[in-house]
Amino acid sequence: MKLFNFISAACTLAMSAFVFSCTPPASQDENAADSLKDLNFTLSVKSVGTDYAEVKVSHDGERNDTWYGFVTTESDLDAAIDAKVDELLVNGKITGLKKTTTTTVTVNELEPNTDYDYVVFGLTSDGTVYGTPKSVSFTTLSLPEGVTYKVNSAWTVKYTGAGVIGDKTYDHTITVTSTDRNPYLITAYPKEDVDKYGIPAIVEAEIEYCEAFIAEYNKANNTNYDLSALLCQGSDMDAFYMDPGQWYGLAIGVGEDLKPNGLYAISDVITIQEDEMTAEYKAWIGDWVLTGSNGKKQYVTFSKKVADKSYNMTGYEGEETEGLSVEVLWNAENHAWVIYNQIIGTYDFGSSGSGPVWFLGTDAEGSFFADEDVPVCIGGMYEDGTLGAIGYSEEWEENGTKQSYVVSKMNFVVNLNNSWYYISGTYNTGFPTFPLTITPATKSSAKAKSAKKVRTMSLASDSVKEYKVFAEMK
Repeated sequence: MKLFNFISAACTLAMSAFVFSCTPPASQDENAADSLKDLNFTLSVKSVGTDYAEVKVSHDGERNDTWYGFVTTESDLDAAIDAKVDELLVNGKITGLKKTTTTTVTVNELEPNTDYDYVVFGLTSDGTVYGTPKSVSFTTLSLPEGVTYKVNSAWTVKYTGAGVIGDKTYDHTITVTSTDRNPYLITAYPKEDVDKYGIPAIVEAEIEYCEAFIAEYNKANNTNYDLSALLCQGSDMDAFYMDPGQWYGLAIGVGEDLKPNGLYAISDVITIQEDEMTAEYKAWIGDWVLTGSNGKKQYVTFSKKVADKSYNMTGYEGEETEGLSVEVLWNAENHAWVIYNQIIGTYDFGSSGSGPVWFLGTDAEGSFFADEDVPVCIGGMYEDGTLGAIGYSEEWEENGTKQSYVVSKMNFVVNLNNSWYYISGTYNTGFPTFPLTITPATKSSAKAKSAKKVRTMSLASDSVKEYKVFAEMK
């Protein structure tokens, strides 16, 4: 593990503001009449696959303004709009028009390597077109040359529940029974992702993830593995962390060139049931004040992520980090919870590029290990009935000299071009130091907002957010 150090730094963070209108909505007829004057759209393509695209749509009208969007390969967009309106009016009054002022639309069943336009325009239920139509162009990705996706009948993919791999027991395993020697990867994806993106896009995402994982492993361990190290042949089993919900297990074929060969197999829908919450786990759900030994405070909310297994912690470092959720693991045996160093996601920092945002523990000098296996702290109830958390500590010997590492505080940081930055002004006022005293937050003191569960795959870019101002940690 590489120990990074940052001692002196200043930082501020300006988050994008969200403005919500409290004006009572006008009736649809009144709204449409006003909006006939103009309605301006803003479009941006968020992600593109071989058979889908995601387009962000926003407009400057009211929340009740109705509009419609569609994808086309026609070059004459005005003619395409007229044809679409005629098509919608076949059954009389138009239904299903969108009203949101900002949304992300996913269009599916597209052809690979094809130029498209996504077109939006104001439209009333009686077929009146209004405002200024807008379009955005994109080209779907190409399938690997010569690849045709088809089910390999020699593979049977099944969810096999709890299982033992090596000497370790896992809660969720997927087994592939194979009657041929074609190599493959085993993976699992939420059903909503498979339905939304399709098999080609899922295969692309999995290969990309595996190659990135191997590259990071080689870098950290001075090894030289390639994708073949992860491939299976014959019957095999793998384990996965699967949140409650619906999933698919998949086998993905890989050829001698370590590229997708088009073979795949998919399981029946896997439904993971959520455990009932125990009283000890449930007692931590709510708003809390974390008071450090230095008197500094942070206000957080613990909300359920997976019952009796994990929480989402939000609110740490205040409004400047709104939307960043920290995973807290529940230890049922000891009625305690643990936070580990973790990458929250990759975020856009404007002209400075994008980089991974971490939540991690640092020692008194500001040093830290950029490693997700390193604990930050453990929290729970002391013998006297009070609540608190203590920082992680470790001792080891290096070249005959005793070394130690003691977590003093925890905070968000980002790595941009191999430099580390704070992302909020909390650095200026100071972070709470361990040990922490934890008390329930009153309604007047609670500043944390409820966590929002967001699950994305690497193809999606919904989580990208622009942090406009920040300062380097030296």
